[in-house]
Amino acid sequence: MEVTTLIQRGQTRRLPKALLMYAVLPIVPAALVWLAAGRDLPMWLGVALTLAIVLPISPLLYRIAFRPLVDASVLVLLIVAVAVHFVISGMALIFFGPEGFRTQPMTRAFFDLVRSTCRARAC
Repeated sequence: MEVTTLIQRGQTRRLPKALLMYAVLPIVPAALVWLAAGRDLPMWLGVALTLAIVLPISPLLYRIAFRPLVDASVLVLLIVAVAVHFVISGMALIFFGPEGFRTQPMTRAFFDLVRSTCRARAC
């Protein structure tokens, strides 16, 4: 979309930046995750790869779904947001299935949130 808009407006000098932002940058973390799939990675690396694949989604969704509707009413924006939610949920069901994946906890620490004085009075 960005490329065709820039070509129609005659702003071809901005094409490399648009291709970098909307084509190359989202592909890099996706390629890293694809290469790491099926391998037993350390937890910190899995978290970093997850953030790298999820963070570029927001600007892309904004550019594709919401920016063309900048002058739309709030109701239209709400309907589009719900539709985007359903699309993302459906894609997650396709990729991960209805059961999803069980991951190991990041920490096994246990925190007791009940105050010690509360235990003595049987709160």
